[in-house]
Amino acid sequence: MNNNKLKGKDLVNVGIYSAIYFVIVLALAIMFSSENAMIVSDALTRIDSILEMKPLPEPISSQSPKSNSVELENVCFRYPNAKVNALDGVSLRIAPGEHIALVGPSGGGKTTLASIIARFWDVTAGSVKIGGVDVKNIKKSELMNHAQICALPQGRKGYGESGDRLRAFLHRFDDARWL
Repeated sequence: MNNNKLKGKDLVNVGIYSAIYFVIVLALAIMFSSENAMIVSDALTRIDSILEMKPLPEPISSQSPKSNSVELENVCFRYPNAKVNALDGVSLRIAPGEHIALVGPSGGGKTTLASIIARFWDVTAGSVKIGGVDVKNIKKSELMNHAQICALPQGRKGYGESGDRLRAFLHRFDDARWL
């Protein structure tokens, strides 16, 4: 490019670089839009699966729990279409007024355990009792009055690797027990 004039080969190079730039921008646009389409498609599939779920059967004659105790006896649970149990042979007793925290790695069964206590799912084997009554024999409206479950997000942000802040918070409860 002497004297501010484009030679033939310079013009060809500018054309090639422009075409390559256009292809890269187009590829990035397609990549990001297809990723967003996959995210939206996955979200819609999950929403559909929730809407297609049938509610758990209500008991014909409801029983009232005698207390807020929670007892799991040899509980096993497997999600639909899963190959292995998410919970296998879990037994646990929580006395009325007792506070506990379920702590463990992602995928360890903490959310599943809380979900079966609140009867979002029925167990595959064993039993879940509140106040001595199997949750299958308690109406949902009454069960929600007895199953007081608090869940914190599984992300580590704000809690530290070992959950020190969570421990400090729960230390206020004298009867907090760590599992």
